[in-house]
Amino acid sequence: MTFDLQERLLTAIEDHDETLVARLLDSGADPDLGTKDAPSWRPLLASAEELSEGGKIGIVRNLIKKGADVNASDDAGNSALLISTRDGMWDATYALIDAGADPSLRNIDNLWPLAIAVEYGNHDAVQRMLGTGKCDSNNLNAWVGFTGMTMLGMAAAQVDAKMVALLIDAGADIYVKDDQDRLAIQYLPEPDESHPNEWERSVELLSDGRP
Repeated sequence: MTFDLQERLLTAIEDHDETLVARLLDSGADPDLGTKDAPSWRPLLASAEELSEGGKIGIVRNLIKKGADVNASDDAGNSALLISTRDGMWDATYALIDAGADPSLRNIDNLWPLAIAVEYGNHDAVQRMLGTGKCDSNNLNAWVGFTGMTMLGMAAAQVDAKMVALLIDAGADIYVKDDQDRLAIQYLPEPDESHPNEWERSVELLSDGRP
């Protein structure tokens, strides 16, 4: 294995050349090795990063097939799952979850894939992430990023009753306060006519916690 081969692999990923990536992997390029100058910037991370710039999901899938570590992270703690979720590249997010990626792994900014999916309001992604069984109560009730909100608070602020129910059913606690000493229910905006049923259901859930 040479770093020259790895440089060629990373360049092919950046060029979105799915055919060349496959050829290099078949020729012995390591799906888990970075370059000499950037050892933590692994091929799977690069392929996830490139998706928002037109990169190919097939490259991500091929790297997974070749044995890339789906939970590896860069120097900032960003995993491929966090990157794809952050960028809304849901096909890659689902492929990584199916391959065993951990949605609870945090980066240095105290963000993690599940929290990002909640912020997006993507119920399907959240259900899949919760279904991995890797998000415990500590994760479900943690403060998110620089906002310091809980995920329940984020869902309440969006008046997303379905998301609130998903989180409570998974073990989120309606009585946990965030770093502003606020309960999730306190983030519900004033009711209006745009989504009265969602608002009422959110109040009900955040008052007694029963989905």
